[in-house]
Amino acid sequence: MNDIITVDMISNLMVAQNFDMPAGYAYTDANEYLVRVGEAVKTVDELEDLVLMDMGMDSVGIIRLGDVADIAMVDNSDETYAVVNGNPGIMLSMEKQTGYSTGDVTDRLLDKFEVLEKNTDGLQLAVLMNQGVYIDIIVQSVIQNIIVGAILAIFVLLLFLKDVKTTIIIACSIPLSVVVSIVLMYFTGISLNIISMSGLVLGIGMLVDNSIVVIENIYRLRGEGYSIRKAAVEGAGQVTGAIIASTLTTVSVYAPIIFTDGITRQLFVDLALTIAFTLIASLVVALTFVPALSSSMLKKTKNIKHPWFDAFKEWYGKALAVCLRFKPIVFIVAIALLVGSAYAAISRGFTFMDMDMETNQLTVTIEAKEDEKLTFEELVSYSDEVIDRISDIEGIDTIGAMAGENSTMNLMGGGSDSVNMYILLDENSDVSVSDVADEI
Repeated sequence: MNDIITVDMISNLMVAQNFDMPAGYAYTDANEYLVRVGEAVKTVDELEDLVLMDMGMDSVGIIRLGDVADIAMVDNSDETYAVVNGNPGIMLSMEKQTGYSTGDVTDRLLDKFEVLEKNTDGLQLAVLMNQGVYIDIIVQSVIQNIIVGAILAIFVLLLFLKDVKTTIIIACSIPLSVVVSIVLMYFTGISLNIISMSGLVLGIGMLVDNSIVVIENIYRLRGEGYSIRKAAVEGAGQVTGAIIASTLTTVSVYAPIIFTDGITRQLFVDLALTIAFTLIASLVVALTFVPALSSSMLKKTKNIKHPWFDAFKEWYGKALAVCLRFKPIVFIVAIALLVGSAYAAISRGFTFMDMDMETNQLTVTIEAKEDEKLTFEELVSYSDEVIDRISDIEGIDTIGAMAGENSTMNLMGGGSDSVNMYILLDENSDVSVSDVADEI
């Protein structure tokens, strides 16, 4: 027991002293310096001289690693396994520092790889996993949804309002509200990420509500004979309380997420704050920008009619009268639909996060069964066999596999009793997970 405790203590002391990591930048008037902390051991002599204990007593000297252990340089290449397309290779894992964009870092790394390959004979670099690809796909999808959502919102407004000027006013309020929201996100430290941009997508559909209420009331007063200035002031003032209450009600639905703890807060706090900022921005724009622009653009109004909508309202009135006549039946149907929808939702099962998405990167983990123990050589043999099988699949560009106690994959969550394999597909490849699984 004492030997185990001693080994663990020495191991912890070595980890605590043998490190070298960046700690930010120091700035002067004209220069920028990278600050590093710690000093990693580089030679055997330095390792022997590593201080383990200093009691500060005259009778007890400084205890160094060389005093309690034999230090030697050994080759442990037979304990690690790394291949790329069937050839021995070296795998590196690179992570960005906090505060930097993943997309920018990956782009700079890819540019640097190209320079290294041109300037170094025999060097071939292959990227097995690039998180920047995921981010680019998601960001492009979110931006596309924002643009399409805004266009559809404008189209619906034009369909119902039947007035180009009012549609233009509300259409202008959409980007203005988004800009105000992004400014609020900046000052609260929220970055443009998957969650926050999803909040912007949700907010796009809701931020026009306040502007529609305000401009409709202004339009109504203008039709009743009010001057354009008075209609703008009175129209906004009459609905101020209503839209403030409506906005705060919606904000209060998302506000409790801010006070949660753990991973729920980490995942959804940006979403809740972004939606809240979007709604607050829409409220400010509806009470300031919309009346101001209306006072100069709505000098002339016209009586707008919607024959098809009036017909729908008439049909809805008749249907509502029938429902009120048979209230118990309506209540039973509503309860049945509630129970049925709850059962349908639960029957789908629960998952932590559904991450199904199109990507050109696949991950395969090879490990022994629970009741089976494989040696490292057997594990490597199985991995080579898997690589041979899937290498013949058309559309696969690069296959990399790695295992070992000190491997990068082990640090990322793998183990010495498993092989982590990354498969990179061609850009236009239609290879699926099932195709790879069938070959394995």
